[in-house]
Amino acid sequence: MRWTNHFEHPGDNRYFVFTFPDEAESRAFQSRLEEVKIPFEYHMDPTEREPHLFAIHRKHFRAALRQNHLLKAKTRTKFIPTAGLRWLLLIGTGLVVCLAILGAFRNARAQGGWELAVEAGYLPAVEALGASSIFSIADSAGTPFLSAKWTPKGGSRLAVRLTHPLNETWSVTTGVTIQRIAADWELTFEEINGIGERVGNVTEGFLRLRGVRYRIPIIATTTVRLTNEQRVLAGAGFGADFSPTDIFASGYLQIDSAYHDFRVTESRTRIWNVPLLAEVGWEFRPDGALGWNPKQPTEHLFRGVYLGLQWSRELFQTRWGEAQWKYALQEQRTRLWMGPTAVGFVARFTLS
Repeated sequence: MRWTNHFEHPGDNRYFVFTFPDEAESRAFQSRLEEVKIPFEYHMDPTEREPHLFAIHRKHFRAALRQNHLLKAKTRTKFIPTAGLRWLLLIGTGLVVCLAILGAFRNARAQGGWELAVEAGYLPAVEALGASSIFSIADSAGTPFLSAKWTPKGGSRLAVRLTHPLNETWSVTTGVTIQRIAADWELTFEEINGIGERVGNVTEGFLRLRGVRYRIPIIATTTVRLTNEQRVLAGAGFGADFSPTDIFASGYLQIDSAYHDFRVTESRTRIWNVPLLAEVGWEFRPDGALGWNPKQPTEHLFRGVYLGLQWSRELFQTRWGEAQWKYALQEQRTRLWMGPTAVGFVARFTLS
């Protein structure tokens, strides 16, 4: 029994064979090999359980294996197929981690005067708040036409924040924030004939990309009391954003006997960025005046509940996107810079 979809060629040990069960997956693998310029030989054997076979020379095996793993990560059946169960497991794991952090924090902060809070938020894709679409067009004479429309679709965020009150008016905040952000790509391609003239055959493609970013903020916050239990907070500062990896997605269309392969990528010029941060919100402290002192015990579930609005703008252009389209022997690509502005609505619960 073979546990993987690749094995050494039984008749020529200079080659490895990769197998795939259906044409769609084999076409996707072929596109990946062509993208990174790995030579291969394709064979279709209907007697095999996985009839689509690719022979690749041993010297290209590691590179081909990487493309195979990336493809399988995208097409494999999820370990937990039900979305509700996956979210339940994720939320449960998050709660356990948060409780562990809370226990460690309470033991470590005895004399430190720090407050611990957890925060959840939603990043809306509202054009008025800076989340506007961006267009890019490749329109040179004698080449295929390609346009790309990048549209942010919003996302979510989860954060652990540490706040040190300097006095009753000012405090400084840091922590770790995880942001999950999605964007749609709409592509339009027009092919050319043998003499470089566009023939009016327009094909459209659509892909969605989801990425993760990590942020470490440093924010100075000032406080204005409304009542004994309520106050308004406003803060500003900087952060360090980290993107752990580039993200990409690919697709294809079959029209008659011709295939259109397209791919979009969101990449980085560096793994970090510096965003300018600002936030404003309302907080309720059930302990009133005693709530400003983190060393004072509280009988309530939360020391404070906060609802607010957060804004960020990247100071450097570090994230760019590229759309690529292939049809027969024709190829075109276009690039654009990602939007630098984001707005989020957040709810924060101060635990201790």
